[in-house]
Amino acid sequence: MLKDVTSAWERATGRRVVLKLPADVVRLDGARWGAVLSTVREGLTNVARHSINTQVEVEVAMTEPSGIWVRVTDSVPDPGLPRPPALGGGHGLVGLAERAALLGGAAVAHTTPQGWQLELSVPALPIPPQPSVLPADHTPGRSAEGC
Repeated sequence: MLKDVTSAWERATGRRVVLKLPADVVRLDGARWGAVLSTVREGLTNVARHSINTQVEVEVAMTEPSGIWVRVTDSVPDPGLPRPPALGGGHGLVGLAERAALLGGAAVAHTTPQGWQLELSVPALPIPPQPSVLPADHTPGRSAEGC
């Protein structure tokens, strides 16, 4: 799916994406997958709107058994490209930060020496509590001591 998103963006903008994915298949719950996809899309959208760079790096890595880290970096400036007007007013970065916070993580955008970078980190899924083990002859409502 990320390859489809980045390939479509390359065709639409004429810019190159270097996509770095984990070697193994990554399985994420829907909320974390949505955060990853939104981060990549928002990062690419912001590069297309605000950057004179001709290449974007999208990196995805696992941080814990189910934690994820994503970075979108625009690089390789082209001084021949006209600087796009500073159009603002969107809520994409704010929305990403809110989504990341709901998942216990963070989304941060900042400048780099060559351009701009967006990072998302979301921790592993919490381990659900295990149910208590009760004796086979336990009757609900009765104390386990008398069993």
